Amino acid sequence: MPTPPTRSPSSLSQKRVLDALTDEHLTPCARVLACTFCNSLYKYELVPSPAVDQRDWCQTGRPGEWIALTEPLPGSLIMSVIGSDRQWAELHQRTQTVCFVHANQPGIGAEWRSGHQTFRTGAGELMVMEVGGAHYTRTVYGKAAFSVVQMDANLLDRLAEALELPQWTRLRPNSLVDVRLGKAITRLVGSCSSGAELLEIECGLLDVARSLWRIAGEGPPASDPVVHRGVRRARDLIRARYLGGELPNDPSQSQSLRLKELAHASGLAAGRFPHAFRHWLGISPHAYANLCRLSAARRLLAGGKPATMIAADLGFADLAHFSRRFAKQYGLSPQKWKAALGPGSRGWPRRSI
Repeated sequence: MPTPPTRSPSSLSQKRVLDALTDEHLTPCARVLACTFCNSLYKYELVPSPAVDQRDWCQTGRPGEWIALTEPLPGSLIMSVIGSDRQWAELHQRTQTVCFVHANQPGIGAEWRSGHQTFRTGAGELMVMEVGGAHYTRTVYGKAAFSVVQMDANLLDRLAEALELPQWTRLRPNSLVDVRLGKAITRLVGSCSSGAELLEIECGLLDVARSLWRIAGEGPPASDPVVHRGVRRARDLIRARYLGGELPNDPSQSQSLRLKELAHASGLAAGRFPHAFRHWLGISPHAYANLCRLSAARRLLAGGKPATMIAADLGFADLAHFSRRFAKQYGLSPQKWKAALGPGSRGWPRRSI
């Protein structure tokens, strides 16, 4: 019989939980928590009943918040979250991101901002992020369960070719109800969680992409939301510093940008620049720079670079500072994030569609 843990595990799978439930020595409290976890997977359709979720769920530093990550194809990321009241924020530099807040969650919702627009999304609704844009959550109502699908530009081009469609059309940020897209995401997450064959997952990604293309065709093509040329120049300077390619070898060049430098690039006075930047981007220059740094950190982690080197290259004070920032942003430490998507994690061979 499995021995019940003396403390809450940092990661688990549904199979381990089901095995633990057969242990007669399991405490009543632990049994209730285990049943709640399994019931949540079926209630929010994170795994199709009666299949068993094959993913490893990682516990964050917040009580009751669990995250599961899979990367079934190059350029794709599927993330499921349970019990989250975190104020999520992310820069979607090279990825098309869509988030589905699962149904059967009365009173659940979030207020979030992208650029100078504010949206509100509830249970059963979708958050569509803009490629190249940043979003941050302002207010969360309750502990939500949701799933996120991310596809980078190269994967989108391959999906467009497979669907015999034009190249990817840029989507505006939006909060919407779309039954077909919601069902497509639910099926895709179910395929990943139940350990389905790669062909089924590829078809699921195609369904999600097809629904997004349909939404893109229903409105005017999106343009750069930052109309102010000076703010756009400052934004692009921040992106170039952290996301423009190879990081500089000179440590002094990886330090944080200064207000005077950004204000000069924008052509605005130093006292006026932060207000103008926040108006158009929705967040402060410092917060935007941090999003860029952490987005670069994820890319470097995926490329196999050690966390200590990433911390130094991106201008963090030390590894502990980098780990705290990363965990606050994504819920997991850099080491846990890398392990969740590494060769030893549950997943599939990384092949092209």
